[in-house]
Amino acid sequence: MQNHSGYSIKSVPVKKINLEDRFYSISPFPFNEEKLLNTIKIAGMTVPVLLEPAPENLFRIVSGFKRTSAAVEAGMAEIPAVVRETGDRLGAFWTAVQENYGSRELHALENAEIIRKLKELHCVEEKDLLSSYLPGLGLRGSRYELDRFLALAGLSELLKKSCLLDNLLCSTALEIRAWPEAEQVFFASLCSQLQLGTNKQKQLVRLIEDLKKKELASLESIWEKSGLQGTEPGELNFEKIHYSLSQMRFPVLSSHQERFKKLKENLHLGQGIKLQVPRYFDGDSVSVAFSAADISEFREKSEQLMEASGREELEEIFKLL
Repeated sequence: MQNHSGYSIKSVPVKKINLEDRFYSISPFPFNEEKLLNTIKIAGMTVPVLLEPAPENLFRIVSGFKRTSAAVEAGMAEIPAVVRETGDRLGAFWTAVQENYGSRELHALENAEIIRKLKELHCVEEKDLLSSYLPGLGLRGSRYELDRFLALAGLSELLKKSCLLDNLLCSTALEIRAWPEAEQVFFASLCSQLQLGTNKQKQLVRLIEDLKKKELASLESIWEKSGLQGTEPGELNFEKIHYSLSQMRFPVLSSHQERFKKLKENLHLGQGIKLQVPRYFDGDSVSVAFSAADISEFREKSEQLMEASGREELEEIFKLL
């Protein structure tokens, strides 16, 4: 054993460690990492965990929750540990936070858990959170940032796990937190299955929220009414979902889009001629663009446009505006 400045390094029996005590944990819930487990199985635990004395002759983990959990799973009876005996809980917690922050990028939910514990367990005042602790995590010391992370900390365990283990974005989780649990599960699995990015998740959430208000119906009912129910997993993609939901949300716009597509095809404009209506057909002009490699091609495309100008299809396109 080594003693210095109130610390001791020793081999601690795992049975003496309270594995359920997560007072200092920065992760919302425990989970093992396969890579860490394999490393400990091969090389043992080479980095000591940080502990402090706890009631009933036990120890509480300050830092090293994943290492301790992996060591237990690997069958280790004892692990190397640094025992802190200063009694400064806030100091011990912030030391553990900085140890993690200095070695890897923290997940947004870990930052949220840290901020929640600083506020609720360690009673850090808001002004200190904004001026010192948020910047100490590389975050902006603003009220908006503080409120956002506290809201993340308040998410259900289901949504937190979906954000940590699946493809659900934290920003999306905040938007769907008021949805029924079954709808949250369905949407999170959809994001994971289709590997949806930020913009696509936002687009689908907006469409679903609008439809729920418009139809006064659940997501399950909307999904069934849209014709997506029963679609084979291999045939389901973002484009198909977005198209089907958009048709429900904007029936007139969808009808216009379908009609414009057919009318444009019937005009038989040559390759390289682009005919574009304003977004959502909200405007009073149609844009035409084309490119030409020489004067001959320019004249040819000009003639095609002149011919199209007398077609009924073009007249109908203008009526769609």
